[in-house]
Formats: sequence, C-alpha cells, structure tokens
Amino acid sequence: MDHHDGHKHSGGGGGGLEKRSSCCSSPSLARRSSAQDKPIDDEAGALAKRYRTQVEREHGPLQEYVPETYQTSISEGLVYMILIRVAPKKYVKLGVRLPVDKAEPQLLYIQSA
Repeated sequence: MDHHDGHKHSGGGGGGLEKRSSCCSSPSLARRSSAQDKPIDDEAGALAKRYRTQVEREHGPLQEYVPETYQTSISEGLVYMILIRVAPKKYVKLGVRLPVDKAEPQLLYIQSA
C-alpha cells in the first residue's frame, strides 16, 4: 500500500477530510511504517466503524462493511491505512491519523482500492 505522496482525496463537500498533498510531512518519519498488513485489531476496527457513514456517503449503499487488514505509519501522529471490504471483490482504503496530542482522530482519505 502506498501511503505517501499521491493520495486521492475524496471530493465533494469535504466531510471533514483534511486536504493535504502528502500525509507524510517529516522526511525522517515518512518511511517508518509496518512491513506488512496486519489483521484488524480492536483499535483499527473501532476507527473503521467510526467512519462507515462517511464511506457510505461517498460510495453509496454498501453490501457489507468488513475491515480486513491495516498498516500503520508515523506522520504527525500514528496513521492507520485500513482496507475494508464493501462488496464481494470490492474494497475501500481508509486513512485515519491519531494525532500526537491525543486530539480526535482525523480522516485523511477514503479511496477505492
């Protein structure tokens, strides 16, 4: 999963999406990421559930909503990249940042995967 420059940010009314050209603003931290996909744990599952309504708003009615795997990286906090199955053989990728200052999570992007 490429989680650096070139993210496709969702269009439309914004819906709280942060508009940035890159999720990794610190070169020293940009490459720190998990080496592989991890199975969904409680925290990643809760983050995916939190943004289901926004995923439905952008992608229409979903046949299912099953978080499958995630990766993390460090960029101004911990960034989760979560792969969610929304129909047989159809997935979306959700990017969510947990800021260092313990503020509310920030939805970075929702994109087809």
